[in-house]
Amino acid sequence: MNTPSKEVIDIFTKVTKHLLTQNAKAESFNEKTQHTDCCYLTPTGLKCAIGCLIKSDCYDPAIEGCNVSILHKDTPVSSKRQEAFRKVFECSQIPTSLDAIDIMVSLQRIHDQTNVLDWKHRLQLLAADNNIPYDWSQHG
Repeated sequence: MNTPSKEVIDIFTKVTKHLLTQNAKAESFNEKTQHTDCCYLTPTGLKCAIGCLIKSDCYDPAIEGCNVSILHKDTPVSSKRQEAFRKVFECSQIPTSLDAIDIMVSLQRIHDQTNVLDWKHRLQLLAADNNIPYDWSQHG
């Protein structure tokens, strides 16, 4: 099994601490679709798995509604949205290597598609699958 890069470990650590401390999804009601959508940053200040990596002064609402996988070069999307993502990530100094994007996609999926009560277990599985060391004792 490959050893993960320092940037992958750092991303996983920061996001895991954030999610298990916030213990709530970052969601907002979308008037257009009449559904609740996950957000990078909610009006009440909650942040999703990727939102916690974004510096406040770098946030751009143009990234809402798009998955972080938009940063993969082969993802067919409007270049305007992709450019907004790149600017936010560059400003926030978030790594955009393939490994970094892949772990962020997995972390975003856990936030968006998993019940909050199952986050810790799913994060533990992700860590084990990617050989990422993490001190789980800090989360009871």
